[in-house]
Amino acid sequence: MRLSIRQLEILQIFIETCSATETAHTLHITQSAVSQSLREIENYFSIKLFYRKSAQLHLTREALELMPYVNAVIRDVTRLEQQVDLLRGADAGVISVAAMSTMTARLLPETIARFKSYRPQVRFQLEQLPNGSIVRQVKDEMLDMGVTIGPVEGPGVEVEPVWRLPVVCASPAGHRFGKLKAVTLKDLESESVIASTAATQAGRLLRSHFDAETYRRITSIETNLSMATMELVRRGAGVGLIHPLDFIDDAVDSINLTPLDPPVELELVFLFSSARPKSLLLQGFVDEVRATIAAFASRTEQAGFRTTLLPEAVRVA
Repeated sequence: MRLSIRQLEILQIFIETCSATETAHTLHITQSAVSQSLREIENYFSIKLFYRKSAQLHLTREALELMPYVNAVIRDVTRLEQQVDLLRGADAGVISVAAMSTMTARLLPETIARFKSYRPQVRFQLEQLPNGSIVRQVKDEMLDMGVTIGPVEGPGVEVEPVWRLPVVCASPAGHRFGKLKAVTLKDLESESVIASTAATQAGRLLRSHFDAETYRRITSIETNLSMATMELVRRGAGVGLIHPLDFIDDAVDSINLTPLDPPVELELVFLFSSARPKSLLLQGFVDEVRATIAAFASRTEQAGFRTTLLPEAVRVA
């Protein structure tokens, strides 16, 4: 049978005081309990730790040599208990999260700043990665959380749908699209279209919506940089196919935003490893990200575009 932490505490205090009475008083136990524990400790180590002289217990050289090791164990256990207390309160730890470019530039910094305002001991690792890398690193438990556009496929990943949002057409001020209630494929065929590359989830979804050949024909500029799309539209280089995260915080007075007909919807998802449950700390952060997204959704609807916040539900990819 292994020694208990309590027995090591008794040993530590006794080595410091060399008194069974003082040890019992310090730990609020009986003197007989101290004596019993000391005998059990000697039996466990199979070495003599104490000897009696003039009716008093004294330490052997072996006991003195063990003292720094006992102190180190008690110190580490104390640190462990302190860390557990922090984790129970979700007030400390490390959160690693990766997302697509727009999320790392907008939603996540806002959430992290707010989260750290009342949990200053939490450390964050924030990365911008392509979708495939996010999925792989979440699966391999290199990331606590991923944020990307669905659908996501592959074993070992839990997918939590969060927000369904429409793709819209951005056009420069004075453009004819500004007078339309919706932009159709026929409308786009006579324009220079700026859209996401096939390397992005948004680009793949748009290709499947229009069919790859049509998408290639109408697209004159492809980019995986959403901010570049908005700047190109502002400069009159064409019309852009974007989602609300691209424009919600930008000044859009110089840009028209028009729905597509038929509509194209993207689904924002959170990714977690299915091999381990979320910690209290991570769950607290996830709740904060959802709150930030809800605020963005409200502002998106105020801009005239309906989105759908999805209830918490987990799918295994």
